[in-house]
Amino acid sequence: MRWVELFSALFNLAYVLGIIRLKRWAWFAGGIGCLLAVWLFWDQGLYLEALLNVAYTAMAGYGWMHWGQPRAQRPLFSLDVWAKFGWVAGGCFVAWPLGWLFHAYTPNPNPFLDAGIFTFSLVATYGQAQRCMDNWWAWMAINTAMVALCLLRDMPIYAVYSALMAGLSWKGWMNWKNEDLAQADT
Repeated sequence: MRWVELFSALFNLAYVLGIIRLKRWAWFAGGIGCLLAVWLFWDQGLYLEALLNVAYTAMAGYGWMHWGQPRAQRPLFSLDVWAKFGWVAGGCFVAWPLGWLFHAYTPNPNPFLDAGIFTFSLVATYGQAQRCMDNWWAWMAINTAMVALCLLRDMPIYAVYSALMAGLSWKGWMNWKNEDLAQADT
């Protein structure tokens, strides 16, 4: 499974590098990386992570279509404080019972961590497809949690990949912030 882990990480790394630069092709690379991740996480018994990557694959299609529109129709934006609170509260409202269900009914070794990563990753990916700059802050936290999960599951390649992704999330936020400032000047 190490080769699946490696290629999934490489395609997903290409995705993030493309998204940082606001490139549409990144969604295609991410879709391939996510399909490989479905196989990887299912094999590890991390069923929510596998399901998450099914959803990511669908979101890659959505992102590809949405980012095919002219940039003027899809400007970058930030959420206000109450919307951010709503996203976090809504994510917790979904993650906690989902974690409990997977704790009670599956052999998932880390159900609550898995459920939190699952839920907030969907929210962050949707924000990314919508070009919401706040998605990068969510990814910093999500990828840090993924490092812990992957180390617990003996997935060192994905742990290193997730640590790299946490750092790239900062780079993504900086690039999108500069792009937003450039949009404001025009």
